[in-house]
Amino acid sequence: MKASLARMCVVAAVLAIATAAAGAQTLAEAARRAEEQRKAVEGKQKFLITVKDNTFHEVPLTGGLVDRYSKARSGLAALWKKDRPLYERVRDGARVVEDFRDIKNVLQSEPIVVDLLKFYEFTPEAFVETELTLRIADLRASSGYSGGYNGTVERENAAYVRANSTRLGAIRQSWYLQEAGLSIFPE
Repeated sequence: MKASLARMCVVAAVLAIATAAAGAQTLAEAARRAEEQRKAVEGKQKFLITVKDNTFHEVPLTGGLVDRYSKARSGLAALWKKDRPLYERVRDGARVVEDFRDIKNVLQSEPIVVDLLKFYEFTPEAFVETELTLRIADLRASSGYSGGYNGTVERENAAYVRANSTRLGAIRQSWYLQEAGLSIFPE
């Protein structure tokens, strides 16, 4: 009886070790595949806010505009989750643009995206300009930059972002949660 119990313990131990080794091998393979995928994507991504010329003019930020923009971005997040191939087409197109504003052309190429943006009173161009304005105003506000603005709108946008930093932070957090990694904009 003791020999039988000892054999069962040995068999259980061998099975436990074999299972752990197989799991480790699976994790190692998954890590290797993830690294290969990251490297493949890395070459395609551009994490720049590039505006090629001086023709960009910020849009005046207001609570109403930010609310509409937030709803439109949430609507896109729902659309991306529902239609993954659509998301991948838009994401891949957005990754290869040289000027951030050219993302509007990628959005414009998808009628369902245009319709969704129109529901929230945006054109693809206005949607991208709002994103870019929020980013630039946030950079100004977070850096404490206080001079050299090109105009009143830039100064007012920076003041808006500073005055609403908590609210805007909560809104951004909700975008990230809703998008769950499915954003078309470089972060």
